[in-house]
Amino acid sequence: MKPRKKERIGDFIEVQIAPAVYAYCRLATNMACVFYNFTSEAPIQTTSLLADKRLLVGLYVMAYATREGHWRIIDQAPLPPEVDELTTQPSFLRRGVNSPMTAEHTLRELLAVKGYEDLNPNFPWQDWFE
Repeated sequence: MKPRKKERIGDFIEVQIAPAVYAYCRLATNMACVFYNFTSEAPIQTTSLLADKRLLVGLYVMAYATREGHWRIIDQAPLPPEVDELTTQPSFLRRGVNSPMTAEHTLRELLAVKGYEDLNPNFPWQDWFE
């Protein structure tokens, strides 16, 4: 059994949203993350790469994404002030869909990641690892 990871406000989190596409966010509240308008083809080596990147959106997320290891906590630092405006009214994920991978689907749409439009939005990882 994997050890549970306890997330903390300010954590930098890496989210694999496609086989070779990584997105990054900060845990802003107990239920909301703010995502950078940035993706990389491989995991970044240092969070300093995010220093000049714009924050794009705040989304409500499920804590088990980090606790169960689906999303990886990579660093921790105080939050920048612009986080407040994105977490006042965070967005909900797509209406009517309750799936652990819905956030990844939403992020692919928001960050214009192409080539995964045909995947079932409820199970976007369905064929990646067969």
